[in-house]
Amino acid sequence: MVDLLLTHKHLERLHVRFQDVSGFTSLIAKAFDTATPLLHTLTIINIRDYDYPELTKLLTEMSVRLDGEESMTDVGSRWQALEQRQLAKYGWLSHLKLSHLTFGFCHAWPASVWRQFLVLAPHLDYLELHGWTRLLLYRLHSVAMPVQTEAQLVLIQCFGALTALTRLVLVDFWVTAEMRLPTHSNASICLQYTAEALHKPDALKLLMDVQAFVLVHARHAIQVLFDKSWDRYLTGFNGVL
Repeated sequence: MVDLLLTHKHLERLHVRFQDVSGFTSLIAKAFDTATPLLHTLTIINIRDYDYPELTKLLTEMSVRLDGEESMTDVGSRWQALEQRQLAKYGWLSHLKLSHLTFGFCHAWPASVWRQFLVLAPHLDYLELHGWTRLLLYRLHSVAMPVQTEAQLVLIQCFGALTALTRLVLVDFWVTAEMRLPTHSNASICLQYTAEALHKPDALKLLMDVQAFVLVHARHAIQVLFDKSWDRYLTGFNGVL
């Protein structure tokens, strides 16, 4: 259904908002024709990509093999296949000139998808993204893997390309100090964290990164909200978060 709506020539606004997480699904958009779509406002929320279990499996195998210095050839080819599937699903991002985008979840977005978003970023006035954990697996603490580093670097570029943005909302999104809005930006920022983003081994690390993000965006109107599940971890961060 979504793929048909996205290619409707006269559509200007599309809102697909599920009340709760809808389970694993897929978005496969048809190829756009030469005419630029009129769509300027898009909301797709509470959808989990069915590639996420495969992504988790691959990251686990990569981590184990890196730690053990085993061959990465077969895992690497499977990762490339996953990236191509993701690109096929979300390539439409680079074909749109949206002013308002709300999307969730982004957990399974590799670098190839963030590059599509990079094309869209300069047009956005309002951006709301849900779910980003830097392609990290909370239960594994190995060296950073190239696929994680690559995705993070492209995402940093995306933040720098948000030149027209006036409002940024990030929900359960692991920010870092390197994710900086353009120096001329006056966008207001809201960060929200629920129990969905609370993984005990990494809670303090996430809070430290949020704190660093807040500090580098100190001149912005910025709001940081945590639900009650975070209360025990916020001691010592009062006054900064």
